[in-house]
Amino acid sequence: MSRTTLILYAFLPRYQARLGGEDVGSSFRRDLKLISEVQAPFRGIRRFFYVAFTAAAGISLFFNVPRILRAIQGGDGAPDILETAGNAAVNIGGEKQFRFSLYIC
Repeated sequence: MSRTTLILYAFLPRYQARLGGEDVGSSFRRDLKLISEVQAPFRGIRRFFYVAFTAAAGISLFFNVPRILRAIQGGDGAPDILETAGNAAVNIGGEKQFRFSLYIC
């Protein structure tokens, strides 16, 4: 085997698994999934909830923006500016937190 072929095969996971002398066969991919699950349990479920909660905070913020504008304009039936700004701050903070959690997941 030439040196360039050996270098190319070194980047293939199947070849790296064979270096130990074991025949990996079809269970190699299943073993990789099990190893990744042990290293980071329930990663898929966590990612789903991070995406869902980020979307929920974004949708809530989307509906909160017109309330902020009405509160700034004032008048009859206008919502309280402090309550509306507090809700917006919670939504922004939640969205940032869930995006960060999704990024590090």
